[in-house]
Amino acid sequence: TGGFSVTNEYLFRQEGVLRLQENGSWLQYTRQNREELGGEDRAVGGGDDIFDFIKIAASPTEEKVFLGSYIEGMLAFDLEADEMTLYNDKNSPISRTIGDPTRNRIGGIALDREENVWVTSYLGDTTLAVFSKENRNWTGFPKAKCGGFSEILDIVVDGANNKWMRVASSGAGLIVFNEFDLNDPNDDECRFLSTNNSNLPSNDVLSLEVD
Repeated sequence: TGGFSVTNEYLFRQEGVLRLQENGSWLQYTRQNREELGGEDRAVGGGDDIFDFIKIAASPTEEKVFLGSYIEGMLAFDLEADEMTLYNDKNSPISRTIGDPTRNRIGGIALDREENVWVTSYLGDTTLAVFSKENRNWTGFPKAKCGGFSEILDIVVDGANNKWMRVASSGAGLIVFNEFDLNDPNDDECRFLSTNNSNLPSNDVLSLEVD
């Protein structure tokens, strides 16, 4: 549970994560019953507590979910092993927030067809990062790779493995990116879409969905 304000500021929502169980009841994970939600120091009130979960993506083949916090990075939750792992700027390319370097604002999370986990950082120098399921390592893509935009929120992946991202800047439009061979940085392609070069009816994009 979480969110951000109309001006994209923190709400510090503390409800944590809710999980619907097979018996129909809800299980709630909070800082009080899961020390991992206390951040790196695993202490409530330590300054790095994990608030404002705004995005979630689930593996279609494994009991794993990936949760994006608008404050403290991405939490990978292995439901079967009951283990949580926090990824932020210290152990991944997930970027510190420009103007607020103690924070890691996740803007979006999506899985591609190989179940690699794609993450956008809002107001980051590295706006896009991917965790490879096969190699178990991270790759980051700096904002300069895709037009220099840093205000990236939602991300979806289509059937051709293109990554579509919503630019939160007023009137900015969309970015579409494809890395093709993840191990080859020279074959990446990125395109910015607006009303000037596409059929978008408006540059103010509010949401994304793959049909």
